[in-house]
Amino acid sequence: MNITSGGFVLAEILEQVDSLPSPPGVAVEVLRLTADDSCCIDDLAQVIARDPVLAAKILKLSNSSLFRRGEDVTTLDRAMMVLGLKTVKLMALSFSLASSLPQASNSGSGFDLQAYWRASLTLAVAARALGVLTRSRNSDEAFLCGLLARIGQLALSEAMPERYRAVIEQSPDNLPDADLERRHLDFDHHDVGAALLESWGMPAMISQAIRLMGTSELPTELDQRSRQLGVVLELARHATTVLCESRKGPALHSLHELCREHHGLDEAEVDSFLIGLQGGIAETAQLLNIDALESIPHDRILEKARMQMVNISLGTALDLQQSSNRARELEQERDAFEEKAMTDKLTGIRNRAFFDETLRDVVVARRNGEYSVELGLLVVDIDHFKKFN
Repeated sequence: MNITSGGFVLAEILEQVDSLPSPPGVAVEVLRLTADDSCCIDDLAQVIARDPVLAAKILKLSNSSLFRRGEDVTTLDRAMMVLGLKTVKLMALSFSLASSLPQASNSGSGFDLQAYWRASLTLAVAARALGVLTRSRNSDEAFLCGLLARIGQLALSEAMPERYRAVIEQSPDNLPDADLERRHLDFDHHDVGAALLESWGMPAMISQAIRLMGTSELPTELDQRSRQLGVVLELARHATTVLCESRKGPALHSLHELCREHHGLDEAEVDSFLIGLQGGIAETAQLLNIDALESIPHDRILEKARMQMVNISLGTALDLQQSSNRARELEQERDAFEEKAMTDKLTGIRNRAFFDETLRDVVVARRNGEYSVELGLLVVDIDHFKKFN
């Protein structure tokens, strides 16, 4: 892919991301095992055991509300058996990559890293929870995609800090959205993030899903599994907008519509789901050693979103009423103009224009068989007509 904007080429942007470290050794090894179809859980356990911090996170994850199944898990081997090979691969990647990303910005771009992590964690937890809720086979892939979906924004803030600051300053939220980025840069953070992950050797399904998050609709040629992942991420994106951004009302409306259309979920179920995400987000932040994030109760956020929906509905109704009133005014103005055009202003009786139009209509009606009575024309000339004035 060769995306250019003002002399910047995507490859050059990636080369300039000096402060984003390469994946740590454990992540590289996990990536290698991910590409190896013969990899077994014992192979993965040996790699993870070499990193005590990662091993502790996997153990803690198996006891978290996201994955816990019954009694406490106390050993890494048991944790990996509980989680399963695919989940351990994807979560080990998530934890390793997240630990290598910055929590404080030095780029001078004005990039809000706390907002970045809040949005990333919300998207990751919402995506996985939606995957489970909709019985998707891709819930763990959805978590990893959500966690890394905005990594392109980190890259942009490091590679082109001044230009990206200008984009950030145009955003109503702390983080610019993809549409705003495309208007200023001709590409968005999904393009950059997908290319960065590809350069790290990330599975194609993950990088492709992140790239497609910047498109208006999924390509028709996508396989069923990738399409299912894309739908889950789209729902999670709306959930994240509700919980983390200013346009809460429209996003909540879209989420209600999509969940009802695709999964038969009513509004109460969707709202309950959003409120229930709060614990999982806090738990995941602890697992990833992310500093305490600003935490507003989700039920209060939903109240604000509902108020926005009501205000938008009232505004729409008012606009429709104003449009209807204006249409009536225009119709009345037109009728008044026609009346004026067909009436002699001195006498108030119909003028020659009215006569010509009426005669034309009658002749046409008679030709079409719509007017069967005899048609005659009487011309009257009134002497000294000016005396009537």
